[in-house]
Order: sequence, then C-alpha cells, then structure tokens
Amino acid sequence: MSPESSQHLVDRIHEFQKFIDTQEAINFDDSRLWDCLSPENQQLLSPARQEFRLHNACLNQVIRWQAHPYTQYLGSIGDSDYEHVVGMLKIGHQLKDMGLSSFNFDNVEMKIVFHDSGEIITDDMSVVHSSEIESFIKDMKSVEPSCFIKLILGRIKKSHPGIYQKIRNAYSSYESRSDHPYDQDSHLVKLIDTNQGNEYGLKHLYGPNILVQAFKDKPCPIDPRESIIFALKKEEQYLDNLFQSPNITVSDKGILLGFLSSNQAINYGQENSIYLSEYLSYRVNLSSL
Repeated sequence: MSPESSQHLVDRIHEFQKFIDTQEAINFDDSRLWDCLSPENQQLLSPARQEFRLHNACLNQVIRWQAHPYTQYLGSIGDSDYEHVVGMLKIGHQLKDMGLSSFNFDNVEMKIVFHDSGEIITDDMSVVHSSEIESFIKDMKSVEPSCFIKLILGRIKKSHPGIYQKIRNAYSSYESRSDHPYDQDSHLVKLIDTNQGNEYGLKHLYGPNILVQAFKDKPCPIDPRESIIFALKKEEQYLDNLFQSPNITVSDKGILLGFLSSNQAINYGQENSIYLSEYLSYRVNLSSL
C-alpha cells in the first residue's frame, strides 16, 4: 500500500473514532431506513439498535460521487451512502411487491444495508474516471472488507455475537458474489445498487439542464452520452449475471426484465431525452437474456 493510501486510512479511522462519540452520531435519526426493514430484520437488529444507529449515522457521513469528474463544477449534490441505502431498500420493496418468489428478501435487505459499510472508513470511490488515482482506489477497495469487519462490525462482536455473525455472513457473501454465480440474492443487490446509482446520477449529474448550467461558458470535458452507454451496459451485465442462477423462475425473469426495461425507458427513453438514441441502441436485448 502506498504512503498516500496508508495516510488516508489513518485519517479516516481517526475521523470515525472521533465521530461515533458525538451527539450527532448517537442521536442520529435513522427512522427512514429502520422503517424500511422487514419485521424480521427489525427483530434481529433490535438488541443492537444503538450500534446500528451509529452505523447508519456513519453511512450518512460518506458523501457519494466526490471523485466524479463533474462534481467540481456542480458542487455538493447532497447524496450519501445512507440515502443510497434507503433508495435501494425502496427498489427492493418495489421488486418484492411485484411478486418475485426466487429471492429471500430479508437476506436481500441485510446485504443492501451493509454492502457499502466498508466505505465508512475508506470513503466512497464510485464512478472514478481518473487513471491517476487508480492504484489508490485499488488499495481502498482491497481493505474495505477488513475495515468493515474489524472496525465497524467489531463494535457489536462481543455484546451481540449472533447478530455479528449474521451481518458478517450477509456482507461476506455479497463481497464474494463473483465466485458464487448461483447466489441470486447477492446478484440482485448488485443490480439494485447499479440501478439506484444510475438513476440518481442521471438526475443530478447528467441531466441536460444541469449540464447546460455547468458548462455554459466552456465545453463539457466528458461526453455525458459515453457515461449513459456505460450505465446501460452495466445494467445489462448485472442482469445477465443474475440470470446465471438456475434458481430463478421463468416468471421472475420476466418480472425483472420488465422492471429494468420500464425503468430504463423512464430514465433514458423519453422522446425529449438527449439520451434517446443511446437508449435505443443499448437497451436490454430481451431475446438474448
């Protein structure tokens, strides 16, 4: 690990240890997230409710999209890992309400809640386009799991070992999903993760009105259409990964295809959208999945 990466971790750990003792962390209102959880998951986490509240307060301190090339022009857009998780849980509820039967949605919820928890220490590295910090990103991603398990989850290990193990199992299985193509719960979480991020990015970073305001006196440094094409391809890729599991019913595949197709039509395919041609060219190919 480079000296820069090591110093970054030292600084972030210090910030974490300082923050968790503040009244802002202790009294953080995480009701929007808590109310999204199933009764089963609320019952599971209730004995560690204060530790869970601190965890969510820390998620709220991780500001997303900081490394995005447009952020320097747009200023703060007010998105955090906490808001990201709440958004993902709402998508999960939407999919559950559609009647999907091939998934354990209590398990999906747990993976959603904790999937980015390592970023509490490492910070958000999403959507980074600069090759100059590629090695730094790799350093941070390589230590995220141990940061979560030792520093974040470790706070409840002694007092709530059963809860500790269940959270760790959910997190670890999500992190190792590439080695387990039949883990449909983890691959669904990744699809939801990508979908929520793409929708938020389109609204707050790629919208034509925002781009016009941001670059009215200068050329846009990156073609936003390239990022839209990238987003569409990623959504297709993660849906394809999800469909590798033989445990997903034909009916559920149809529901998921319909959900993603409708969502993409809303995000990219409106008649007045500057992304319409890209959407028509790179939309999900229903016959190939």
